[in-house]
Amino acid sequence: MNATKPPRDRQGMSARVLDHLRQGIKDGLFSPGQRLIEADLTREFAVSRGTVREALGRLEAEGLVEITPHRGASVRQMTRRDVAELFRAREILEGGAARLAAEQITDSPLRSSLEQELVEQRRWTEATDISGYTEANAHFHDLIIEIADNQLVAGLINQLQTHTWRILFLGFVSIDGVRTSARQHIQIAEAILANDPASAEALMRQHIRHTADDTLSRQHPLYRSEPSGRRSR
Repeated sequence: MNATKPPRDRQGMSARVLDHLRQGIKDGLFSPGQRLIEADLTREFAVSRGTVREALGRLEAEGLVEITPHRGASVRQMTRRDVAELFRAREILEGGAARLAAEQITDSPLRSSLEQELVEQRRWTEATDISGYTEANAHFHDLIIEIADNQLVAGLINQLQTHTWRILFLGFVSIDGVRTSARQHIQIAEAILANDPASAEALMRQHIRHTADDTLSRQHPLYRSEPSGRRSR
């Protein structure tokens, strides 16, 4: 056995802890700034402290957790600049994905799925309840990424998604916001189905900029103070 790697069963247990904590942070079950106490996690998952530390180390590398000496791990809070940079990266990547999707939609086996999604988004324009919209929103964006059929682009976007959906789960959604988002989704889907790459990219970028502006206009404990000498955009 390679001494630099944990045993296979420990790797599996670490992955289980990692997946649970990552999903919990994404879904807002763990609040920004909340401590993740090793002893509690060890008891909850019936694993060793080494396994818990390995999972927390992975989450720190992903930017979801902060580990500080003498205090341990806590759910990372984001600055406004962090959020602005996140949405800017999404704008560039998902705009490109929408362009690729429009270029390939004619021959895509997922064309009918996008047509069905168009019907679903029209339903959301008359929504009176936001329940389920975060998942519906994620499904729309995931479908376009799948249609784009570029594994490198998909991988880069996926690295950003946990942070994005974490923000949305933490209360940055309203009825008006849902209806506006759905109308924008309809425009994007129609441009893709019309084989209009330029419009699809422009509309997707506009959609993400709108979401960014709305998110950054709100106050929320997700945000922490900017480090000295660094200002949000």
